[in-house]
Amino acid sequence: MVNGSLSPVRVARMTELSPAAERRRSLRIVQTAFAAIAGSALLAGLAFHYGWIGGALPAEDIAAVSRAFLILSVADTVMLFAWERLFPAAR
Repeated sequence: MVNGSLSPVRVARMTELSPAAERRRSLRIVQTAFAAIAGSALLAGLAFHYGWIGGALPAEDIAAVSRAFLILSVADTVMLFAWERLFPAAR
């Protein structure tokens, strides 16, 4: 409080984006998220396959886990392309 009154609250102004610009920004965020999930699933699958993690598991379990991560990576990549097909970028 300054001189017995409340100081004004400063509010950051948000820039107004057009719907097309907002859609492009949203599409970029979704693409980045799906690509990050696909990449990390692929890395996790490789880590299990080469024994960097999960070395105490039986060989059959390691193969199943690495296969599951590979399938997840492929599914995320397919979903990324499907998302681009369903919601094409406004040009």
